[in-house]
Amino acid sequence: MKYLKKTYLINTVSVVLITFLFASCTTPIALINKKPEKYNGKKVHVSGKVISSLQLRDIMCFTIKERGEKICIVTKNYLPLIGEYLFVKGTVQKNYQYDGRTMLVIMESAKKAKKMKTWNKKEKPPIGK
Repeated sequence: MKYLKKTYLINTVSVVLITFLFASCTTPIALINKKPEKYNGKKVHVSGKVISSLQLRDIMCFTIKERGEKICIVTKNYLPLIGEYLFVKGTVQKNYQYDGRTMLVIMESAKKAKKMKTWNKKEKPPIGK
């Protein structure tokens, strides 16, 4: 019985610490929206649910929402699916210009694409991997 209590305590403390570390690494969107001049040009980590996405000729962006606050994320990566929960790293731009409009956005850091293995014509690619 002592072993089970000890294991339960260790698991509970681990979950609380991991949650705290994850939450403390992100900047609340509400703070960025309230004081954009403080965060302008600074790297931030935000998280939230994707509520919309847009791809035009020269821009790809999506909007995430966290606790009622929204912010636009401009990206060069693939667009996420609506409803997906994301953790985004990027730089705040207070005066982002697009089509004559100025807006507050986060420019997402580029993710490195992984190179896929190529096969010789004699080799067969693995199925189901």
